[in-house]
Amino acid sequence: MGYMDYVIKTFALTAATILVMGLVWNLSPRLPRFPWDLRLDKFGFTLYVPFISALIVSAILTMFLNFFGK
Repeated sequence: MGYMDYVIKTFALTAATILVMGLVWNLSPRLPRFPWDLRLDKFGFTLYVPFISALIVSAILTMFLNFFGK
C-alpha cells in the first residue's frame, strides 16, 4: 500500500467520523455540547457542527484502534 492510499483512507475515515458525530449530536439533544463546537441559529434554522466533539471521539478511537489493532 502506497503513501497516498494511507492518506486517502485516513481522510475518508476522518470525514466519516465528523459526519456521523454531527448526525448523532443533532438527533440527540441530551448529549453534551462543548463550548468550542459551532452552533448557528439564524432565521429558524439551526446548524450544529461538533468540531471539538469529533476531535475527542477521533482521538479516543485512534488510541483504541492502535492499542487493539495489532
